[in-house]
Amino acid sequence: MSALALSVLLSLVSAVAYAGGAIVQEQVAASSPGAQYAPLRRPGWWAAVALNGLGGLLHVVALALGPLSLVQPLVPSPSCSRCLWRRSSWAAGPERRPGGAL
Repeated sequence: MSALALSVLLSLVSAVAYAGGAIVQEQVAASSPGAQYAPLRRPGWWAAVALNGLGGLLHVVALALGPLSLVQPLVPSPSCSRCLWRRSSWAAGPERRPGGAL
């Protein structure tokens, strides 16, 4: 496999890791009790942190193998991932939205 193809593959896997981490963090934060640091006591939060770290590491390796102009557009920011997650929950209908909100 060429370095260019490997950089594209690593970029895509990095994007999935970033998106998964953002989604898990948002779910853990939304389902935690009102205490300020309550999410930090849950294993799901730390799994999300590990996914974000993995995404960052894969992104760096992809940048080492391929040009910035190819790698960077393939990796969305975490805020973009959360936006897409919210949009998909709106499409799911009110019974599947957090809190049943409209």
